This record gives sequence, C-alpha cells and structure tokens, in this order.
Amino acid sequence: MSSPAKRVHVIGAGPAGLMAAERLAQAGAAVVVHEAMPSAARKFLMAGRGGLNLT
Repeated sequence: MSSPAKRVHVIGAGPAGLMAAERLAQAGAAVVVHEAMPSAARKFLMAGRGGLNLT
C-alpha cells in the first residue's frame, strides 16, 4: 500500500513560487498555489515593460 501524497501549499504565484510548485508536483506532492493578485505570474506578463529582463 502506498502512502498518500503530501499536500503542500505554495504562497505566491510569481516565478519562484511556480517553479517550486512544479518541482514539488514532479516529486509527487499535491500542490496548492495561493496568490493574492488576480492573475498568476504577473512578472512574466509584464516582461518587456518597465525594464524587467528575463534573459
């Protein structure tokens, strides 16, 4: 019998939070991402405006 997946909550859906959530999910965790802003990954959406460099 396998043990149930660990449930992990990630606070913040910015680049670091999303990367952490992805790695945890790949490791078998059940991941819930919490974000206060209306959309996730706002910095990616804002790339190119205001000098954000993602190269």
